[in-house]
Amino acid sequence: MKVENILAKNITAAGDRANYDAACKRRLANRIILAWIMKGCLEFRSRKKP
Repeated sequence: MKVENILAKNITAAGDRANYDAACKRRLANRIILAWIMKGCLEFRSRKKP
């Protein structure tokens, strides 16, 4: 019988977040993807008025 409680759900959620973080880190390690994201951020920032 599978018992689901708050602790089990929190542990599962922490594992899911760790997997998500690791996947994001692998994506951002790719310089082309990182440059594309940074370019978009800089364009957005340059459109904002000081």
